[in-house]
Amino acid sequence: MRVAMIGQKGIPVTIGGPENFVREISTRLVRRGHRVTVYCRPYALTEWARFLSEEEKEAVRQRKYEGVDLKILPTVPTKRLDAIVHSTLSSIHCVFDSFDVLHYHTIGAFLPAFIPRLATRAKIVVSVHALDWQRAKWGRGARAMLRLGEEASIRIPDVTHVISRELKRYFESRSRHSQKIVYIPTGVNVAEPKPTRLTRKYGIREGKYILFLSRLVPEKGAHYLIDAYNRLETDMKLVIAGNALYEPGYVGRLKASAGRGVVFTGFVPDEEMAELFSNAYFYVLPSETEGLPHTLLQALSYGRCVVASDIEANREALGGLGFTFTSKDSKDLGKVLEKLIANPKLVASEQGKGIKRVRKEYGWEAVVDRFEQVYHN
Repeated sequence: MRVAMIGQKGIPVTIGGPENFVREISTRLVRRGHRVTVYCRPYALTEWARFLSEEEKEAVRQRKYEGVDLKILPTVPTKRLDAIVHSTLSSIHCVFDSFDVLHYHTIGAFLPAFIPRLATRAKIVVSVHALDWQRAKWGRGARAMLRLGEEASIRIPDVTHVISRELKRYFESRSRHSQKIVYIPTGVNVAEPKPTRLTRKYGIREGKYILFLSRLVPEKGAHYLIDAYNRLETDMKLVIAGNALYEPGYVGRLKASAGRGVVFTGFVPDEEMAELFSNAYFYVLPSETEGLPHTLLQALSYGRCVVASDIEANREALGGLGFTFTSKDSKDLGKVLEKLIANPKLVASEQGKGIKRVRKEYGWEAVVDRFEQVYHN
């Protein structure tokens, strides 16, 4: 089959969950004999190229990554226009090719899908990674457009794919055609732990830091974590790993509010990310809204003890493991942090439990098996 991926920022750099999702399924589909094109935004293969290995940089230059065709189209790199402009141009471009399946990612990028729906015979799949209109960064106008995208994601595609059971219940409650709503979770790789090497530059030691690793946007809740950490009396450091493309004001406020023990790394490439997960005392995700949090699954895959806000998506990912606190409540989060810092045996009792869970529930090969079935059907 010939498959096009539209809506993500690009691969091989994985700046977020949708990009990681696309990289993992597209490369595996190619290995199974399918032809896959991933539409990329220019900055994903230029400014972000410094995070790639030399082999990956050469792949980008050749516009071919592990057999996947990389198609670069222009965009307007601003928070409100980036996704919709690039997705529109991608939707027009794919009309002049002979794809069997057009696979859109995120409801914010899905609105232009009516173009190939009217102009081609290609089947259309949309992957809903989260309810984007819930994100705190959007104003009233943007939220209205995202709501429209959500409605389109129910009506236009042949299949509406959701990454969590919670999202499946939500969309089934809103659609008269629940049979076309398909739940396939995101996957996660289980990797060998990495010793601290590249991350020594941050002044951290193995087992002596709490880790937050995600995009620095308001809905991920890093501000709750910093507020809770600032109240603690501990020599344990707090590592805030990640950055945000269009949120300099929020990132600035985080840094201004951070106490002495907070370390900001900025965006970290894959090797550094693996080291940070491998050697953290525990991992924290205080998010306000999620689809199915990939970073939480990653923390479990490295056998880390995890702490997360008690929203339904996080509970689904944890499957009864780890510790939760009341969402948006930094005082309650502080109590959990204090308890875990004071009880190393409690933390140790959780370590390793997540590996078995992610292997059973979130293996990538099983995910791609199900997508192949969806495409064929």
